[in-house]
Amino acid sequence: MVTVESILDWIPALGVIVALVYYTITVRNQNKTRQAQLFMNIHRQMTSKEAQMDYLDIETIEMKSYEDYKQLKEDRRMFSVLAWHFSYYEGIGVLIKEGFLDIGLVAKMSSGNIIWFWERFRDGVYDLRDKMNWVRWGIEVEYLYERILDYAKKHPELEIAISGQIERNP
Repeated sequence: MVTVESILDWIPALGVIVALVYYTITVRNQNKTRQAQLFMNIHRQMTSKEAQMDYLDIETIEMKSYEDYKQLKEDRRMFSVLAWHFSYYEGIGVLIKEGFLDIGLVAKMSSGNIIWFWERFRDGVYDLRDKMNWVRWGIEVEYLYERILDYAKKHPELEIAISGQIERNP
């Protein structure tokens, strides 16, 4: 038989359960909100007028080897443009790898730029890694590129253009 005392004994337990459910929902919503804010900050940076103007410059840069890299360093403006983009994509790669940002958001918004960028400069990166022993240079950009390709394969409905997939020969 249920007594008033037994009901009173269960009220604190129910209160704890309700609080736990509320806390879980709140934390999940905060995490989604933070991820959206982070993504929008990244997106805002990439779509700034300055970044768009730099992108016009980056289309003219050739860097397929260590020698190209040395020559590029002589033009401080162009070197800065390339270095900014590498750093920017490296940062996104780290955020994806560490689980702070969902690859789906990035793939849907910037897959074309990321694929184009890595495919354009990867030969130079590989050469720099070999000749300068910079084994981690561009590693997070490469990681980001590979995650974009993985995502594109799993979501063909997005029609993400996958071009020139070249594997590095050891």
